[in-house]
Amino acid sequence: MIDPNYVSNVLAEKQVANITIIDDALDPIEAKNIDRTSLEQFWTEVEENAQLTSELKALAIDVKTPEELTDSHMQTLYDQRDSLKGLKPYVRRLLDDEIKARSEVQIIKTNLEELKLRVMPAGTKAQITNNDSQIYLLDYYLGPIAGGEEAAQAVATAVDRAQTIYKQYTGASPRPVILLMSSKELTQEQVREFRKKSKLLGGMFHQIPKSDLANKDRLERKLLALAKSFPVAHAIESLISALERSLLSAVDQFGASIMDLSLEDYVYIQQLSLKEDGQPFGDYLLWLFAADLHKRVFESEDVEQKQQAVDALPMLELPPRQLRPSTELAEMFKSALFRRMPEIAPHPLSSANEPYPLLNLGDIFINDKKELYMVLSPACDLAFSPNSEGRAPSASKTITLIPGKLHPIQKSLPKDLQKPITELFAYNGQTYRIIWDQKRVITCEYGKMNDWIKAGGFRREYLLRLLYALQVQQEYIADFSRIGPPIAPPIFNPVRVELFGYDEKAKVRHLIGPFDDHAALVMSKGSTKCALDLNFLERFCSSIPDFKKNIEARIAFLADLLTNPQAATAKEPGKDDKSVYPPLGSEGDRKEKLNSKIEKCKSHLRLLEEFEADKSAQIGLISLPFDAPELDRSQSLPVPKDLFHVYHEKEITGNYQEQEPFILRLSTIK
Repeated sequence: MIDPNYVSNVLAEKQVANITIIDDALDPIEAKNIDRTSLEQFWTEVEENAQLTSELKALAIDVKTPEELTDSHMQTLYDQRDSLKGLKPYVRRLLDDEIKARSEVQIIKTNLEELKLRVMPAGTKAQITNNDSQIYLLDYYLGPIAGGEEAAQAVATAVDRAQTIYKQYTGASPRPVILLMSSKELTQEQVREFRKKSKLLGGMFHQIPKSDLANKDRLERKLLALAKSFPVAHAIESLISALERSLLSAVDQFGASIMDLSLEDYVYIQQLSLKEDGQPFGDYLLWLFAADLHKRVFESEDVEQKQQAVDALPMLELPPRQLRPSTELAEMFKSALFRRMPEIAPHPLSSANEPYPLLNLGDIFINDKKELYMVLSPACDLAFSPNSEGRAPSASKTITLIPGKLHPIQKSLPKDLQKPITELFAYNGQTYRIIWDQKRVITCEYGKMNDWIKAGGFRREYLLRLLYALQVQQEYIADFSRIGPPIAPPIFNPVRVELFGYDEKAKVRHLIGPFDDHAALVMSKGSTKCALDLNFLERFCSSIPDFKKNIEARIAFLADLLTNPQAATAKEPGKDDKSVYPPLGSEGDRKEKLNSKIEKCKSHLRLLEEFEADKSAQIGLISLPFDAPELDRSQSLPVPKDLFHVYHEKEITGNYQEQEPFILRLSTIK
């Protein structure tokens, strides 16, 4: 049985009790914001009618020109709009925008209160002085937007208010989630720019149209999605805030520290530490500075405390994905894996007679044929110094290189794969995994490396960072324990999604989509899953009434065939559609087949009605990424059970063949 208080109970469980609405529609009405043309038309109609003029005077509005109408007069007209007599239609037309805006906010407020939330309204100028709210609904345009400059100022006011809200939440108190709302549809760029200007954490900031907030079902789904993300969001927000504080503090300290180094310090480093080692001086200094900066930023007491809090988080349920896939996460992990490198060059101190290339463990060479090799030799074997007798370059020294195969990241890896893998390699606008083949390692003499590079058309573009290069090296030599590098985070790639159903004659019918930003493929630990987002759920739920009509039409069509056998012969010439018209056999067989099809459709209808009424099942659809089928394959979606069949690049046929009522098709965005 579906719990009618499910949403309220979840909000109470997550300690969401108070919510603040900040909207200029909650400000007193100002005469200057009324459209001038509408105001003049109103005055022209009223001043020529003695009855209307008398009604105005009864409201203590006794003026001779429209310019004399004050803010107080406008507020009086708005407050008395429903009790007016002859003036009523004129006032409603004059204040139409204000009435609509305030009515929309009132509907939102009522919807929230019905969920047992305490709602605190605030206008443009009202200052929020408490920090009791767990969620703030903030209007994107916090002020009039008649002109371009006004709109920009309205957005700037909202940005300022968002920053003010965050400043109120200090110390141990968790910061609230800010929901950016707007009557006008906002672009992703507008939302992203607002977040950057207001300096809000991505997971604590979302956007939603006011029309969705005014729709009770959509509002409940949004609040459920937010509530599920609260525990992890608050812990992550505290850690990020601590990192921000640590970074700001470290910048000054780090700058002062490197300025304190004397010229003698640098000379000693070069002469005493590097002369025999062979590492270039500038490369060494940047390594030294990076290590010091890392310590100051990431090893501060404040950051370590917040890290421990995040470490202690239990394994939480996955929050529904509400935003487009984050490219920043993938870029961060790429930076952790690879360092961008210049073309190969000799040691800076090499002579023209011995232009041996300066190589590093992890150097990646690739050519236009996508042939890829990585330097696998130990770092100590690659170090040399042209000015040192102890580490002079040796033309006969052996360089070990391991080949790698580029595997598109959209494709799942073979389950029995035993080779080392490096995730997330970007090349020519595509993203790959690198599968290293330790059975085909090659060697080349140091003195012939330049010839090998030139002959193969290779370029050095990246360096696989030490930890990950060591992992590949250790798996190759197998003489030491394997290196356990940090696990790659889930990587999101947008995927096109569209939905298909069937019509009354069991023909495949396109229902919604295609959408390029409502789903993503999630690559993690060699598997590929698909995550749908809240926008897809909203599109699907909004279209359920139409989907039910399709199924009902199919049931009626089959029932007609059951009672009217002659209808089965009324086919178009040349058609032979057994899915629509069962083959004419015995009367008993025909009725049995038709009744079976009718029961199947009724089952689809029941499943859809149950899903429509069950908020938990709806949020579950976007909370649990499902295994994506192999390319050109399909499979049933386990949750919600018996509702969707998933195609991955698989073509859609003319007749509907699946047991489930819907086909969810995933395809690559080209």
